[in-house]
Amino acid sequence: PTPSGGGHYVLPVKANHPRLRARLKALPWTHVPAVSTVSTTHGRRVRRTIRAVTVPDWVGFPGTAQVLQIRRTRTLNGHRTTEIVYAICSLPP
Repeated sequence: PTPSGGGHYVLPVKANHPRLRARLKALPWTHVPAVSTVSTTHGRRVRRTIRAVTVPDWVGFPGTAQVLQIRRTRTLNGHRTTEIVYAICSLPP
């Protein structure tokens, strides 16, 4: 179902929701198929990997259909950093 405003949402789960973030982080992400892209611009290489699963019942956010894990690995001058973001999404799988 589409939210009442007619659009869909993708919302990051930030540190101000520590329990939800911890529960999303604890999901078995290594068993979820991933899709990756790589871009090389401005002297850096960035790999973005996304994994998505159907929303668990305990999320409890209206209209949520999926939860996502987005991993960004950035390499610049031989130095690598990785950031992992969790999000909830209203788009169906």
